[in-house]
Amino acid sequence: MRASSYLRYMLVWFALVNGAFAGLGLILVVLCHGRGASSGEIGTAQALGSAGTVLGALACEPLTAGLTGARLLTTSSWLLVAGAAAMAVPGPAPLTGLAYAGALFLTPAVNVVFQHHLVRAVPDTLTGRISSTMMTAARSLNWFILMGAGAGAWPTGAARCSRS
Repeated sequence: MRASSYLRYMLVWFALVNGAFAGLGLILVVLCHGRGASSGEIGTAQALGSAGTVLGALACEPLTAGLTGARLLTTSSWLLVAGAAAMAVPGPAPLTGLAYAGALFLTPAVNVVFQHHLVRAVPDTLTGRISSTMMTAARSLNWFILMGAGAGAWPTGAARCSRS
C-alpha cells in the first residue's frame, strides 16, 4: 500500500467521503425533521437517497466505460458537494431526499473503478489486507464526522425543541 500513490490517495479519499456520507445521512434527518416532516416523510427521503445508489449501480457499466477513474472521483466529489448544497435549500422531504440521491449516485461506479484497479494492481495475497485497510479507513472518521454534524445541527434542534 505504501508503494502505490493511487492506493494511498484512495485510502484518504475513502475515509473522508464515507465520513461525509455518514454526516450527510444525519443531516438529511435533521433537515427534514426541522422542516416539519413526519417520520414517514423522513423515511421516504432516506429511501430516495438509497434509490440514488441503486440507480448508480445500475448505471455502472456505461459510467465506467465512458469516464476515467479520475473523472469519476472528481465528479463524485462535486456531486457530493452539490447534493449537500441542494439539501440545504428549503423544501419538502422528498426533494431533500432527491438531492441526497444525487450526492450518492456515482458512489457505486467509484467503488467499481477502485475494485477493478485493486484486482489488477495488487497481488492476490495482499488483496484481503488492502481491502481491510480500506474498510477501516472508510469507517475511521464516521464517528468524528457524525459528532460534528450532530453538533452543527444541535442549535437548530435545541431551538426547535424549546418552541414545542
